Amino acid sequence: MNRENDNFLYNYDLESILSTNDLMFKKIFWNKEYPNILISFINAVLKREDPIVSVDFINTELDSQFLIDHGIRLDLIAKTSSNELLNIEMQKRDEDNMYKRTLYYWSKIYSSQLNKGQEYNDLRTVITINILDFVLFNDKRCHRSFILKDKETNEIPEINNEDLKMIEIHFVELKKRKYMDQNDDLWAWAEFLKAPNSKNLDEKKEEIKSIRDAQNVYDIAVADPTEREKIRLLDKTQRDNLSYKKAQITKARERGVKKR
Repeated sequence: MNRENDNFLYNYDLESILSTNDLMFKKIFWNKEYPNILISFINAVLKREDPIVSVDFINTELDSQFLIDHGIRLDLIAKTSSNELLNIEMQKRDEDNMYKRTLYYWSKIYSSQLNKGQEYNDLRTVITINILDFVLFNDKRCHRSFILKDKETNEIPEINNEDLKMIEIHFVELKKRKYMDQNDDLWAWAEFLKAPNSKNLDEKKEEIKSIRDAQNVYDIAVADPTEREKIRLLDKTQRDNLSYKKAQITKARERGVKKR
């Protein structure tokens, strides 16, 4: 790579490489060397009395072929210490299908658990966390979650005296982080995802080692010209795909109007 191209990539990265990029996101959160990063983020979202203490990574290998494949998504799946399956998706752009997309991928993961001869009781809870770099809901709440419960009583079904949260879906809207309590660890992760070098995080980085580790992974990736180029290509491919989809939708609507 010549000096001119390297300077171009460096300047590009300074302006646009964020940890919301799919490749960068996976490098940071699906990192076997620093499993504490993912664990810390999960606990910041779930806010349970008994926090997750370990995770097993599934589908963790990066495949460079996805850079040229249209419509590809990175499946980030882990199994928690509570024996739950966890799926995290970083969605940068609103494609006007978030609700159906979420339920579809949740259902695919849930139904794919059973092999021939297995019983329904073998099914584990599937938790989906959608991190959105756009506004989906019309209020100021950055984080919300959905579970299965009785519509009238708000009771959660129980099996063997345990809460049956077979459906647990979370949305984290990064653009609303300014409305969050800055003492909330989830605020710190939202701020990091949108502005990894934010001065607002200085105190939190001292308090939360996992964010310091995440910053270290980010800095190493940004300093690598090869990794910067992969990230740039992915970003361009995703932008091109979205522009193509929008153009096709516009053409279809125009044809529909003309037929009337």
